[in-house]
Amino acid sequence: MIRIDVETLLRNESPDETLKKTYQINHEEVYISFKKGMVQPGEYYLAERAGKNIKLSPAKPYLIRSHPEDPRHRKVRAYMGRSPCISLPQDCAKPNQLFRVIKSTSTGIIWLLRIDSFSYADETSIPPAVLKVV
Repeated sequence: MIRIDVETLLRNESPDETLKKTYQINHEEVYISFKKGMVQPGEYYLAERAGKNIKLSPAKPYLIRSHPEDPRHRKVRAYMGRSPCISLPQDCAKPNQLFRVIKSTSTGIIWLLRIDSFSYADETSIPPAVLKVV
C-alpha cells in the first residue's frame, strides 16, 4: 500500500497534480474543478468509473448537435471567477468527496483518485497501468 501525505500534496506546485473536493451547483450536477493550467475551457472528456476512482479520457466534441447524447461525454466549463470545472456522471461521484487529481502529461488522461480520509490517500485500488504512467 502506498500512502500519500495530504499536507504534502496540498503544497505541491505541480500543475499536473492536486487535491480537489467535489461540489454541487443548484442541487443538481456534481462538479470538480481543476488546478490552473491543467485543462482549458471547451475541452471534452469521457468519464469512466475505475473502481472508486474516475478516469477522464480526452475526447473530441460531437460533430453535429443532433448526435445522440452519451452521458459519459463531458465538457470543461469556466464560470466567472472560478477555476475550470467538469460535471461528473451521477453514478461516479457525490458532493463533498475528496479526490487526488493527476493528469498524465503524455496521454492527457486525468485520474480522479478518491480519498476516503483527509489524512492519507490509499492507492491500493488504482489500476496498475496508472501507476506506470504517473
